[in-house]
Amino acid sequence: MSNNIPEEELLKQLAQLQSENAYLRTLAAEYKYIANSKETEWRELSLKTSNNIPLQSNLENQLMEIKLLQGHIRELQQQIEGGLTRETELNRQFGTADNYVYQNDDLKSQLYSLQSELTDLKEQLQRVYNQNSFLQNYVSRIAELESLLSIAEEEIERLNNLNIDN
Repeated sequence: MSNNIPEEELLKQLAQLQSENAYLRTLAAEYKYIANSKETEWRELSLKTSNNIPLQSNLENQLMEIKLLQGHIRELQQQIEGGLTRETELNRQFGTADNYVYQNDDLKSQLYSLQSELTDLKEQLQRVYNQNSFLQNYVSRIAELESLLSIAEEEIERLNNLNIDN
């Protein structure tokens, strides 16, 4: 890009980045809320499993929802990376524009603030991703326990039938 981009255009681009970052923060908060809700649902489902209530279809549905959330998280991470690239380009333009020295300092401060917010968003997204990973492991363990429970019930039934025959 040219180094002679008008100040108005640079400010417009910065405002757009700020708006996009605010939107990404909102999305990240929504996905974090959804992930926390799903974790609560998993806890409830695990209690039902211990009471021998069949949950396989519910677990499969929850797993599908987790996979969808992970897809959304990956999309958000890509958007954040694109925002960082745009911010880097804006920062380069601000650094080389001799006639914007005074405004440059203020805009750099805003840019650094946005970069910090992006870093925070990445950390939040990583935490949500980690929670989703934990929940997937949890789902696998529940499925394994259900399978073992089913095998144990069949064995008990077989032994009861043997005792009745004897």
